[in-house]
Amino acid sequence: MEITEQNSRQLSEAAIDDIPDYTGGYLGRGIVVCAGGAAYFTCAWILFNLLRDLGCRLPIQMWYLGDAEVDETMRNLVRPLGVECVDALEVCKRYPMSNIGGWQMKAYAMLHCPFKEVMLLDADNIPERDPTFLFDSPQFLETGALFWPDFGRLGPDRLIWDLCGIEYRDEREVESGQIVIDKERCWKPLNFALWYNEHSDFYYNYIYGDKETFHLAWTKLNVPYSMPNRDVEHINDLICQHDFFGHTLFQHQKKWNLDIHDDNQSFLYRDECLGYLRRLQLVWSGKLSNVNRYDNPLSSVEEEKIVNELVTLTYTYRRIGYDRRTIALLPNGHIGLGKNRLEEFWTLERNAAKWNLVISSGEEGRTCILERSEDSIWRGNWLKYEQMPVELSPTDDPRADYDEALYTNSLPHGLSLTGKPVILSYGLPPDYSGMLEDHRERHEQYCSLYGYNYLTFTELISHHPVQWEKIARIRSLLKPDGPSYVFYFDADAAINRMDVDLRNALPEYAWLGLVINSAPWERTIFHWNTGVMYIRNCHESREFFDAVWNKYGRQYDPNSWEEQRAINILLLETSKYQQGLVTLPHEWNANISRESPYNSIVVALHGNGRPPSHRRIELNGLFSSKGRGIGKI
Repeated sequence: MEITEQNSRQLSEAAIDDIPDYTGGYLGRGIVVCAGGAAYFTCAWILFNLLRDLGCRLPIQMWYLGDAEVDETMRNLVRPLGVECVDALEVCKRYPMSNIGGWQMKAYAMLHCPFKEVMLLDADNIPERDPTFLFDSPQFLETGALFWPDFGRLGPDRLIWDLCGIEYRDEREVESGQIVIDKERCWKPLNFALWYNEHSDFYYNYIYGDKETFHLAWTKLNVPYSMPNRDVEHINDLICQHDFFGHTLFQHQKKWNLDIHDDNQSFLYRDECLGYLRRLQLVWSGKLSNVNRYDNPLSSVEEEKIVNELVTLTYTYRRIGYDRRTIALLPNGHIGLGKNRLEEFWTLERNAAKWNLVISSGEEGRTCILERSEDSIWRGNWLKYEQMPVELSPTDDPRADYDEALYTNSLPHGLSLTGKPVILSYGLPPDYSGMLEDHRERHEQYCSLYGYNYLTFTELISHHPVQWEKIARIRSLLKPDGPSYVFYFDADAAINRMDVDLRNALPEYAWLGLVINSAPWERTIFHWNTGVMYIRNCHESREFFDAVWNKYGRQYDPNSWEEQRAINILLLETSKYQQGLVTLPHEWNANISRESPYNSIVVALHGNGRPPSHRRIELNGLFSSKGRGIGKI
């Protein structure tokens, strides 16, 4: 039965009643790490080596989803470290789970691993010392469950309390990068946490991933757990968790990649980790050797019909609420037009009476699993990061190039733009357009106060990737008779301080103002964030954005640039553009996942893998019901 806001309480209560009693059969202690795909395997390799060098002798299991995520070479590499590789898809044949993948696998692996006492560690976790002692800590002996705090708290107005039938508690959220559980004592809440994750298509809309499923399961069943008093800390781009004496125990580094780069980040065991990485570089290519791609002989008339359709039609690949692009599936199991880092290959898999279309990459394995609907549209969800819904629908539309008239004609009729500053925002439904509506009243008040125009758009009007829609919109405004300034805000950015004129961001010499954030992509130390851009309309800015578009925006090969990377590269490579750029302090674009939002002029929650629905909730929580800004309450 489908879970809804109306029946979630009833179904969760029934699920609790169906949890069997603990039957035993689990022995000893061990560590579980979920690490499918090349990127997470690289992190896990470093973790396994560090654990052994720290003196940890516990058995370790690495869980993954099929040969598309971990191949024989990878299994052979970790075997000498005493790591057993477990294919969760094989375990599912004995213990079925309808929705296993990504975050959901963590609870599943903890429940079905052979250890009675189990420690879950994220692959990017870097312990400062052997964590085995946690199993003998007074706190674990008392409760049988150790959790660590996350940065936030579930507010009393969050709907999840009512959906779970739990009375609000002012407690810290749980961060699931490390968990220690005694399955015998915590059998029921662990099973119930797994049930929440099995129904992630519903519950993840109200919480961020798996982490709060543990908190809610233990709370619902009124089972005690232990948590260190010291809060999680963000230090030098590291997330640091502590032991029960307040000393740092776990460091969460950014994801490692095989292309070693030295960013001078300082943390304990940094040199050792780089050494493990160099060792891996000598023995492994960083690519999966047996990623699933279609090369099967046709087994039926039905399969032949499906394959012929897939390889002869062009498709619109739509990540709902994010972007869309045109892709073409090639007969050899590769993706041609529209290929990207996480969408390189395709294959068909038989699932009961239906065929599933699996899209994957050589770097991270399975990206999404799609099922064909009666309307000929393939639907499913990403298994990575934001786990957004995905649709693949046939299309005969050509891939349109930039058509200036499309954008010019989309501007509101009768609106005079000449000489007036404009705040421009863009976001696709449902969540990004919802963010625009959340901040509309505030931004309209601001524009009225300073004599600005306010423009928002909520639809794509070409087949360009969504990242390029903002560039097209900006170019349509940067005309000699256009607005004097264009202040572009992503949908997850909002004005906080009503007492500052945005025009103050740009000194007289500058026509572009950007804030520096830490790197969103591999091999770079920093980047200018383009989620908020301060642009003076002049010959230089028009030339720059034309150059961005003409050099990168027209590319539709498998390595087509995202707009942020394109802007950064062009600025770094072209000295004349640097002369008109001003790097602004963080207060002009304070990413609240990293910088303090208090008294910042503009606040934002740019990406970081969070689903947009969660970013929307968090950003709204920063403003009072009266619309006053952070630090002004």
